[in-house]
Amino acid sequence: MLLAAGLFLLGVLAWVVLKPEISTGRGPWVFIRIMGLLFLTNGLYGLVSGRVFGRSWKKYWGGWCYRNEEPYYYWSYTLGHLAVGILLELVGR
Repeated sequence: MLLAAGLFLLGVLAWVVLKPEISTGRGPWVFIRIMGLLFLTNGLYGLVSGRVFGRSWKKYWGGWCYRNEEPYYYWSYTLGHLAVGILLELVGR
């Protein structure tokens, strides 16, 4: 329920921010760049803090994966977020 509400609010925010850009066709690309920045931020936060949000066998529905406790999941999510963020930033140009 909370996830659905969060996604709805993200959609409303995107609509308000991109409303003028939709008519020019630039809106979706701006949204892709915003998503890229969010992925990059999450990856950088993981590098700095030593924890990243993701799923593992211990936390199947999701939770914080710590560098010391679950290094495989930590590095896969951290590097994955950085890679996706860079890709979205390059595509959104």
